Amino acid sequence: MKRSVLWVVLSLVSLGAAAACSSSSTGSTPPPAASCLAQVGATGALVYPAQSATGVPDNVGQVIIGTTTTLPSSWNVELFFTSGFLAAIGGSVTPAPNPLPTPNTIPPFANPVYQSSGMPVLPAGTTFQVGVNNTASTCLPTIVGVFTTQ
Repeated sequence: MKRSVLWVVLSLVSLGAAAACSSSSTGSTPPPAASCLAQVGATGALVYPAQSATGVPDNVGQVIIGTTTTLPSSWNVELFFTSGFLAAIGGSVTPAPNPLPTPNTIPPFANPVYQSSGMPVLPAGTTFQVGVNNTASTCLPTIVGVFTTQ
């Protein structure tokens, strides 16, 4: 009797799991999220610190990007550790100072819109990827450059 009840319970659990796995109406997985800048048809580049710079002071204070369009305040510039940590550091975009701090990199496209994001003191001797993220979307941050602190 105990074996019969156990068999019935296990059968029902197996059927429930199979139904849950096949509950998709199309039978396919959703496509991966698009890059944030690609979603709005924009291009971006790291401006300050200069692209691939090394020896950047850990108190750089801000990161500046250039894009082909003005980004609203729901967008962030985020720094991602390249050493395997997934944590991000960053903040909302605001208009960049004029003149731009130096050394900087001029974006490889015409008429860039310069936007800045304040940064806290960063860990020394660390390489960061610079990403642009729309916090009001499920898009994937667009990596626009890299730099290393001193």
